[in-house]
Amino acid sequence: MFVIMLIFCEVTYPKKLWEKNWSSLAEGIQHRERKRMSNLHLELTETQIKNLTLVDIEELMKRNGRTLAEFPSMPIPEKEKEYAYKNKLIDEELDYDKEKLRTQHISLKKGLNSVQREIFDAVSKSIEEGNGGLFFVYGSGGTGKTYLWNTIITGLRAKSKIVLAVASSGIASLLLPGGRTAHSRFKIPITLEDNSTCDVSHGTQLAGLICKAEIIIWDEAPMIHRHAFEALERTVRDLMNPSKDKTKEKLFGGKTLLLGGDFRQILPVIRGGSRENIVDSSISRSKLWKHFHVFQLSENMRLLKGNCTSAEKQTISKFGKWILDLGDGKLPEKAVEGEDEDPTWINIPDDLLIKADENPIETIVDVVYSELIVRFKDKNYLRERCILAPKNETVDHINDYVVFMLPGEEHIFLSSDSISPQSYNFENAELLYNQEYLNSQKLSGVPNHVIRLKLHVPIMLTRNINPSAGLCNGIRLIVTKICARTIQTLIITGSGAGRSACIPRIVIQPTETHLPFILRRV
Repeated sequence: MFVIMLIFCEVTYPKKLWEKNWSSLAEGIQHRERKRMSNLHLELTETQIKNLTLVDIEELMKRNGRTLAEFPSMPIPEKEKEYAYKNKLIDEELDYDKEKLRTQHISLKKGLNSVQREIFDAVSKSIEEGNGGLFFVYGSGGTGKTYLWNTIITGLRAKSKIVLAVASSGIASLLLPGGRTAHSRFKIPITLEDNSTCDVSHGTQLAGLICKAEIIIWDEAPMIHRHAFEALERTVRDLMNPSKDKTKEKLFGGKTLLLGGDFRQILPVIRGGSRENIVDSSISRSKLWKHFHVFQLSENMRLLKGNCTSAEKQTISKFGKWILDLGDGKLPEKAVEGEDEDPTWINIPDDLLIKADENPIETIVDVVYSELIVRFKDKNYLRERCILAPKNETVDHINDYVVFMLPGEEHIFLSSDSISPQSYNFENAELLYNQEYLNSQKLSGVPNHVIRLKLHVPIMLTRNINPSAGLCNGIRLIVTKICARTIQTLIITGSGAGRSACIPRIVIQPTETHLPFILRRV
């Protein structure tokens, strides 16, 4: 919690926060050292306990790519523990049960089909030869991309090799063992340009981790702007060639890169962009694309391996074909009344629709969350259900309706909004825009000014607070305790499922908005 506050909450006086709470942070330090040194009578001085606590804090900071040295007022730990100054990111990536992984890999490898096996062999050869190779696996949902990633990951980690498994979204990253979002792992800039690079400097722990990695696996790659891949390529090439010898330069520094995804699904989001803008931002328009070896998976593994009856398989197969035809543009298009341009509307089959004439929100909640009042405390029940909506406005209506339905006291949280001093013409902006206007802003990826919560309400995290502990963008949690400045939660999805987590108020500054200033929302 202390580290999260330092990183995300813009603490004004970090040293005062430390001095006031160090004794609470140090609980268990002496007991741990007694156990480590097999000396039940060990007595540490206050200075030693403080130093060991700072060492632990510094370790957590470095796992997040930060350091206490960034906060001039904070004390810096003395280098008494050698292990505290090793590369913790590398240690974390090597900290796997090799025997268990070896067993899993053998089992997974047996289940590969012929195309998956071809991809597996090509990637393995690229890694063994060490010359690097760029691969893209194209396949719709259910064709076994994640299965293939897991087979490659377990095999390499069982041999103590480092694999960096990332995805373009937090939800997709949860499906990969040890997965992270690409932006959090590689520090990819939010605002990308033609010549952008990642915020990774030579000599840092993250730089060391990237240099040691045998392969980078990136799932849901078509969702990200091509500039993100190009920024990563420049960064990795620079890290792998510290001497800047042009004759030794290779794409991605000679590392193997394995991307996967489906171009039928969500392409890069370009605010106010046309179809041409979106296509131009896709990875297939990148100058790197010509170097990729493209494989295609078409066999639906879920249908073959699922425990379904023949009738259920036929229904799923029919639905799968409809989805693919929709993505490939093969379904007949219709024009609606008053539409002058080419027809762009698709008929959705009746069996995929929920009929609602008067109150559609009430209807969809009743269908998805039947028995909600009886089972709202059941984490498994909540984990298996969610409602997706294309617009934030609809999401707000659904959330308000569900929270109102649930029993218990409602807690209302209000944000503290201000204009960032980094804004252009900051002094005039402060005069022009009052507090009510700032509070009224509803922005993509940023919570609204008013948040209503009750105990046992499911919520979603929208920031990468601590990915190694499972707290990454897209995971879902249940509220278990509500305090004035924090909420206690239980993680119900992802690698951290079952753990409790305390979420403080954090500072959020949206980077891309229609506003002529930078909004700070706490």
